[in-house]
Amino acid sequence: MEVAMPVSLLCLVLLSSFMLGRIIFGAASDFVVASLDLGLGFISFAGVLLTRKKLPKFVFPLYIQGCLLGATWEFGFDLLGDDFCSILIQQLRTPGLRAVSHSFTDGLLFILGVGLVLEWCPKPHFSKWSGVEILMFLLWGNVQEIVVDIAGNGWIWQYHQTPYNPVMFTLDGESYTFIPQFVWIISPCVFYFLTLVQFSQSSPSEGKVLLQPEEERRTLESPLLQKYN
Repeated sequence: MEVAMPVSLLCLVLLSSFMLGRIIFGAASDFVVASLDLGLGFISFAGVLLTRKKLPKFVFPLYIQGCLLGATWEFGFDLLGDDFCSILIQQLRTPGLRAVSHSFTDGLLFILGVGLVLEWCPKPHFSKWSGVEILMFLLWGNVQEIVVDIAGNGWIWQYHQTPYNPVMFTLDGESYTFIPQFVWIISPCVFYFLTLVQFSQSSPSEGKVLLQPEEERRTLESPLLQKYN
């Protein structure tokens, strides 16, 4: 019998892979590093797109909204140029390529935040504004941002200190700045609002997700939906 991985374990595996990626591939060629960096985003998008009919109906629209939300700062950082953030990998300097891929990854990170709420927060989920739920979003968003920044800063990209982007702390000679972290204070709040709207539209009765009929039995076996239901 197929057993779905708990969302919290999936998050832990994902964050560990970021750190291990730098340890294992830190001295790899730019091409290998670019392939890994871009691969996560495009594989995330392809995975959600190809499995959308097997997933709860709320996942795909929320994933797309998360990608679009992520694109606002991914493309914004590109527009700010090298004075704000330098891309250190040649293959990632193609205009828009890194921003699109990272936006796909941002969408995945937001969906994992939804999963953590369903797994750990008390029911009913996303029925109204909840301090516990938004706290889970903020906790996940900021923890993953710190891990991602430690893994990628000085290796794949380099944020620079500016009057509006001060240094928060320094680790092993690398400076970690304010704006990337601030993004994950504001964006989870925005995405939480989008999630409330989506659930109000797709969940007319408490705790019920509208499922594709042919997938209902299989999907309900998921620990994610068992928590949700």
